Amino acid sequence: QPAPSFGEAAFALADVDSVSEAVKAGDRYYVIQLQERIASRVPTLDEVREKVTAAYRTDRAREIARQRADALLEKLRNTPAADIVSALEGRELVETPSYTRRGAFIPGLGTIPGLKDVAFQAKADGELLPRVFTEGDAAYVLRRKSWKQASEDDFAASKDELMADLRRQREQAALEEFLRERKAATEVAYN
Repeated sequence: QPAPSFGEAAFALADVDSVSEAVKAGDRYYVIQLQERIASRVPTLDEVREKVTAAYRTDRAREIARQRADALLEKLRNTPAADIVSALEGRELVETPSYTRRGAFIPGLGTIPGLKDVAFQAKADGELLPRVFTEGDAAYVLRRKSWKQASEDDFAASKDELMADLRRQREQAALEEFLRERKAATEVAYN
């Protein structure tokens, strides 16, 4: 029988100073000792006021940034490419280095979910992406500067890595399909 998960073992301890059996998590084994048990409760507003205020301000600032970026996107849609810089009205214009479809990271921006999918659908240089993207406190209005066809040399240099990635994807897909078929054919319990 598989060992219980770390959390299950910790919450199974009933008395202060009680000790769990060895619990395997990853490549390591852990022994958990209960130091203190605190009953769950709803904290008072005074106890959480600072956190709630900070979270509200952060959410509100993010929403305002998104609204401003949406307004800027609408304005830029009607602005000729030559006038883009003046239309930014002091906002920062950043040009990212070239990047590929592989991975989620974009140099100069970081990881913005969904951006690469949309960016590689742009048809023409200078085209604005159809929506605003947000990450953390920032909101981005983006446009495609240029597109470059990969060269044979670029492909040759990354061919082995591309093939390994494709193999992993196909192996994962085959495993998921196998598990789906097994789950449909039998009752499977996970622990």
